[in-house]
Amino acid sequence: MDAYTPAQGAELVVAARRSAELHLISPRFDRKLVGSMLGPFDQPYGVRVSFLHYPTDSPRGSNLDLDASRTVREKIVRAAVAAGFEDPVHVSLTPFELEHVVTQVDIISEPVQLPASRTARLREVRPGRHGILVRYGFKWGMLMPDAAMRGNWSVRRFLEEACAAAGLHPNYWTQPKVKIYTFEVQSFREESPDGNVVETTIEVPEKRRRK
Repeated sequence: MDAYTPAQGAELVVAARRSAELHLISPRFDRKLVGSMLGPFDQPYGVRVSFLHYPTDSPRGSNLDLDASRTVREKIVRAAVAAGFEDPVHVSLTPFELEHVVTQVDIISEPVQLPASRTARLREVRPGRHGILVRYGFKWGMLMPDAAMRGNWSVRRFLEEACAAAGLHPNYWTQPKVKIYTFEVQSFREESPDGNVVETTIEVPEKRRRK
């Protein structure tokens, strides 16, 4: 994935917040107009927009868009509105709440499918650098790179937890018919509500446990 600059990340975060603000004014605002004001974000990367209570960082709404048929400029507006007002886990944001949440944007690279062998999967996953996507039939689950860092998980544990997130037995990562993908993430967020935007992409230690 070609990394975005801090200025580009800030542009995306601001666009996400402004999209939520415009939705509060008029749910039928021109989403294409907002996207057209962005820079050349024509890549098909995945986008996740999250709103987090400040300063606790407790979740207030999130939406993930992995549709490769849409560009980042299209996804950022859609994901922001969905995160703030269509998340089934949370009620819609109010104008007052929007002033007390920080906005985070995660840019997700195109998933890369791993070989079917158990040995290759253990060898190629890099906890902290990689997130994991698991697909098996109609079931799928996804864990971001920071999940492994927070839990200090080994590769094996990371794969097991990703399978569990897909509603599968943890050991299903060893099954060739279960598709395992890795992806990378670049993250940007406000330091305070509507404040300065910084990059928070994880810096991966050189050595991680491999078993």
